[in-house]
Amino acid sequence: MTFHYDAGSGLIQTASQYHATVLPHTIQHYEFWVFIILHFIFKFMFMAGLLPGADIDGSELFVSWENVSVITGMTTFFEVFYSNQSYQRYLHLYTKSRRLLSGLLDMSLFLSFTCKAKEPGYARLAFRYLVSSTVIFFEQLQSTDKEIHETAWNRMVRQGLLKPDEQKYIASLPKHERTVRLLQWTAQIIQIACKKAKVPATMEKDVYAHLLQIRDRQQEIQDVLSLPVPFQYFHVLNVMVLANVALWCYKMAISKSVFAPFTFILAQLIFLGMMELASQLSNPFGTDDVDFPSNDWVTDFIASSIGLIEDDSPGQRDQWSKIASVESMMKAESKSERCVGSSAS
Repeated sequence: MTFHYDAGSGLIQTASQYHATVLPHTIQHYEFWVFIILHFIFKFMFMAGLLPGADIDGSELFVSWENVSVITGMTTFFEVFYSNQSYQRYLHLYTKSRRLLSGLLDMSLFLSFTCKAKEPGYARLAFRYLVSSTVIFFEQLQSTDKEIHETAWNRMVRQGLLKPDEQKYIASLPKHERTVRLLQWTAQIIQIACKKAKVPATMEKDVYAHLLQIRDRQQEIQDVLSLPVPFQYFHVLNVMVLANVALWCYKMAISKSVFAPFTFILAQLIFLGMMELASQLSNPFGTDDVDFPSNDWVTDFIASSIGLIEDDSPGQRDQWSKIASVESMMKAESKSERCVGSSAS
């Protein structure tokens, strides 16, 4: 989940951080260790004289740094471009996810000052279906196969978001219809509640607009996730990274410097680490370190929304008329004092 760090930490302290970085994921790839082994094999062969002329320009085994630099420059450009696109996608999904959750507050605020006073049962029922739709939406995003685990269904039933018969019906629907069906139930219940509470038609129209906006945001998030960077671009980029690291593996081994292996390992970590980071940013719904804390977000917004739906505060409301009278008197006195002061001057 999101790792909060201190941007003012020193370079050494930040660079030596291992937890919540891409290093654990990078060193788990077998390519990382294959290239390190090959690098030391080439190094041993060169030092043992088994690669004659490998460091002499013009020989069959010689590779110039100019040729390596051409591929390195091209690979760096495409890898940085891919990482930037993944990060822009990450920010876009963050904005849409937060706005989707803010729709819960908008709907709970609408229900609290329109339907709750006269039709509290309908208001709570509509809000329950709306929350269930949001919870199911994020649960499916965090699943690789878009399927909700049985424990998640049981948790929703246990929390009172869905009744057992409602859960069975929603679970039997196709995955892409579950959230829409719950939003449909929400709209139908709000329609009944508005008629019973005699809500003005303009306000009823606004709530339908809010529901459609929530649906649009859900669809937009799904569309962005279903359209990643084309595989052809991703494939070419992987080929370029593979070729570039392979050339480094050989060229840096053809050196008598003891620092060549450390340079190769660091360069490989940077290139493979950037690829790993971009891959994690491309889908921020899951359990990676860069993924959104969706469960915490949903819990916080639900708690705030329930506070609006269930808020009665009778003592405070009884005092509002008195407080309003005092506020009016204070405003009148302030206005008279300004008039007196202006006339005296």
